[in-house]
Amino acid sequence: MIAIVVLLLVVVNWILNVEKMISTDNKTISLADYHRLIVSIVSAGITFIAVVIALFKDDLREMWHRPKIIFSEPSNITIEELSDQVSSDNIKAKKYISRIEVQNTGNVPAINAEIYLEKLEFKEKNSNIKNPIETTGTPLNWNGNLKETIIIPSGSRKLINIVEIQPPAIVSTPDSPKDKESSKMIIGKIPIKDQEKGIWTAMFGLYSQNHKPIRFVVEIEWNGVWKFRLTEMEKMYSCKIQN
Repeated sequence: MIAIVVLLLVVVNWILNVEKMISTDNKTISLADYHRLIVSIVSAGITFIAVVIALFKDDLREMWHRPKIIFSEPSNITIEELSDQVSSDNIKAKKYISRIEVQNTGNVPAINAEIYLEKLEFKEKNSNIKNPIETTGTPLNWNGNLKETIIIPSGSRKLINIVEIQPPAIVSTPDSPKDKESSKMIIGKIPIKDQEKGIWTAMFGLYSQNHKPIRFVVEIEWNGVWKFRLTEMEKMYSCKIQN
C-alpha cells in the first residue's frame, strides 16, 4: 500500500512538472508527446499496482478481513462449584474457579487459538520483592471441552479457567493418623502449595494461526483461608484483570 501511494505521488508530481514546462516553453515537448507519456505512465502504474496486489493480496485481505481478540472479566469472574455430597440445607462449595472471557470482535474466525501461562510471579503481602515461579509451557484447556486448541468464530465469546482453588483435604498414611492438608490453588496448570498470603501476577498469552500474539495480565490475591460459600470466600480471595 505504501509503494502504491508513493508511485501515485511521483506520477502526479511528474505530470505537474511536464505541464509547467509546456506552459513556459512550447518547444520543450509537444502536446501529443505529452499525452503519449501520460498514457504510458498510467499504463505502467496500473501494471505495477496489479503486480503488488497479486504479490500481497493475502496481506491486503487481512487489513479488512481478520479476527480481533479482546479479553474481559465475565459478569462473575469467580464461581463456586457445589459439592454433591451435602444436603440441600447444608450447601458447600467443593472448588472455586476464576475465568476470563475471550471475545472475537473481528469478521473472520480465529483459527487454532491456544492460551498459555507465560509468566508467574509472587510477592508477599507486605513486600515489594517479586519471586518468579516456573511455568510449564503447556496450553490451557478451554471451558466446555478438553481441547487445548479451538476455533473462535466471529462474534463469539469463549471462557477459559485461569485459577482454581481447592478445599483442605484429609490425608492419612498407614503409620500416621489423619492430617489436614491446606487448601491448594492452581494458576493455569501450576499448583501453588504452602504459599504465604500474598499477591500473584500472571501473564497469559493467546496464540492463533491468523492472529498476532496477544497477552493479558491478572492479579490474584489470597490470604490462604478457605470458606465454603462464595460470598464469604470473596472476602479472602480476589482475581482481576490488570489494565
